[in-house]
Amino acid sequence: MTMTICRIELEMAMVAWIRAVDPCLNDLSPLEVCWLIRLAMACAFVHVVDEGDETSDKRANHLTPELKEAVSGFELYEHGFPPSPPDGRESYEIGVDEESVASLTILLQLLLLLASTVVGYNLRSRGIYVISEAGAALLLGIMAGLIVEWVSGGQGDSWLSFKSEFFLLFLLPPIIFESGYSMNPGPFFRNFGAICAYAFVGTFVSTVIVGMFMYGVGQLGLAHKLNLLDSTLFGALISATDPVTVLAIFSQVHVNDDLHALVFGESVLNDAVAIVLYRSLLKFKTAEVSFGACIEALGMFATIFAGSWFIGTATALGSALFFKYGSFRASPSDEHGSILEASMLLSWPYMAYMLAEGLELSGIVAILFCGITMSHYTVHNLSQHARKVLTAFFKCLANLCETFVFIYIGASTFVVRENWKIGFGFWSLVAIVLARAAHIFPLTQMMNVLRPSETRIPKTHARMLWFAGLRGAIAFSLALGAENDIGKQRGAMLLSATLLTIVLTVLLIGGSTERMITRWDLHRVDSSTELNPDAETAGLIEDGGNSPVNSSERGADAGGSEENSMPTRNMRTGSLSARFEHYDNKVLKPLFRVRDEGFKVTVDDDNDVELSSMPRPTSSNNN
Repeated sequence: MTMTICRIELEMAMVAWIRAVDPCLNDLSPLEVCWLIRLAMACAFVHVVDEGDETSDKRANHLTPELKEAVSGFELYEHGFPPSPPDGRESYEIGVDEESVASLTILLQLLLLLASTVVGYNLRSRGIYVISEAGAALLLGIMAGLIVEWVSGGQGDSWLSFKSEFFLLFLLPPIIFESGYSMNPGPFFRNFGAICAYAFVGTFVSTVIVGMFMYGVGQLGLAHKLNLLDSTLFGALISATDPVTVLAIFSQVHVNDDLHALVFGESVLNDAVAIVLYRSLLKFKTAEVSFGACIEALGMFATIFAGSWFIGTATALGSALFFKYGSFRASPSDEHGSILEASMLLSWPYMAYMLAEGLELSGIVAILFCGITMSHYTVHNLSQHARKVLTAFFKCLANLCETFVFIYIGASTFVVRENWKIGFGFWSLVAIVLARAAHIFPLTQMMNVLRPSETRIPKTHARMLWFAGLRGAIAFSLALGAENDIGKQRGAMLLSATLLTIVLTVLLIGGSTERMITRWDLHRVDSSTELNPDAETAGLIEDGGNSPVNSSERGADAGGSEENSMPTRNMRTGSLSARFEHYDNKVLKPLFRVRDEGFKVTVDDDNDVELSSMPRPTSSNNN
């Protein structure tokens, strides 16, 4: 048989070869297809030869040295199929340096991270709140995604690739841990009951309302139709709030401490609840919905949350004993010893996270409570310099991770070419606004009935809680895994709706937060207070339950407005919080903290923390 290609144009040869191998293209890797194209380019310059007169070695002599290299290792088969790769390899290697591409991709992402940080710094230093730091990162990500998508010809996902596993293992844990580690315990524990009500009851109510709403609009033909379970799963993932923008502005403009604690505490616990609730609902993908299955799912929710809480708390208490009895506390002059001391602490939060994930619990819940407990016990067993190093490190790492997440969320709006359903996204926005109002305002009224008149939550605080319901990292991470949970097409639609919700809430709500704070008069007058570490939970027994911040200062927190003021609550002796405080002072603190030295925490106007040594009180409660 004679194969003849005589003075054929390069384009015609490539077409002929591609047609020849077309039936098997689906079985070939991209690298092998590239070799076929290179082989076609070589054959376009081959002279007319007769297979009966020349051997394969002679045929190769008709090729130039460059073309010999191009077809090295191949025979000219009738249909152009390449032989099996040598040495048992699955595919042929071509002259594309994948490490170079990866390096350029990382460089691009680092440049975006640097640019976002610079923009955020300038916005903060100039007091510009119309565009927040998270909003700036989001906009930079959107622009980068648009440019990369245009330059790469629709292949931008190869330059701005993102794996959900990388997010869950390396980006999310530092953000969640720092939230618990840097928490201001006084206002948090003063409002702990309200925070739990918003986080647990509120998230459940929001999930049900969003799920029923999206199911209803689908049945009416106003949006893409989902079954009830998938709609409820979407309600669970979109109910995870992330008011990082609002909290950043809170810190800059110095809002009321109790309002800050309510928004912060609700968002932190809400994230954990939303994740566990989403995982619990997934059970119904393989089980029939029944009363028994619902009870089992509820038990699963309680087991995951309680087990994760136990792992995080136990790990933190173990770290407290480790540093208390390990004699690792460096002297003030030993700076390197303090660095080593801080380095030893870094592995404990990840141990809690990995242990919970390994037991199929929630690593997010575990690392959150690990951070809260470590800030209450373990940090007091460290040297002063180690405390400063860790505080700065955790804040820096969490800020970089959060910024990177928002950059990628912005880039995903163009790079991730998913099943965009604008109608579904619009109705999801309406649903979350209604759902948040449906649980924030009724729960506030219910809790105010149970609270003394002087500690009731003001209406303006409830309005800001409703307003601060931005969506962010947690909702995005759950949406990324939706394709595997409910199917590719529906999962892609939920991801697109989540992206739309995040972008609009961060830009619109984040940009108007400062205006709402001023309108509702939520600033505090005095922004410099001293906190006693032995009074970190709400109220001291010996001083009648007053918090470290003077109650008269609390009354003026809201700029003198009676409607916005929320005085510090005096804890009743028989209350659960008072009993825990008494037990904490008598048993837990002496057990898990060193006794030789206390310290004083001073928070300045910029919310920067200054630590200084002070004699530990000799009160019987601290013995």
